[in-house]
Amino acid sequence: MEDLEQHCAVCARTPLVGEGFTVVGGRRREELVCDLCLAKPSAAALGEQLRRGRMKSAAGAANVQRIYPKPVKAPVRASSFSR
Repeated sequence: MEDLEQHCAVCARTPLVGEGFTVVGGRRREELVCDLCLAKPSAAALGEQLRRGRMKSAAGAANVQRIYPKPVKAPVRASSFSR
C-alpha cells in the first residue's frame, strides 16, 4: 500500500480514516479510488477492481493506548476477636 498515492485517482480527495477504497489497475499501474467515485465512468476507465481496503491512520497503534486501572485492595481491618 505504500507505493500507492493516498488520494483518489478520480476526485483527488484523500479518504478519511476508516473509509473504504478500491484499488483498480490496468495496463499502466494501480490506482486508489474512493467508494464515492467507484460508480463513476472515469473510475471504470482506470481498469478492473483488484482489491478493497480501508484507510488507516498514519500513526497506527501509537495514537491509541489501553490503560488498565490498578486493582483496588480491600483495607485490612483489625480482628474483633481479641484474647
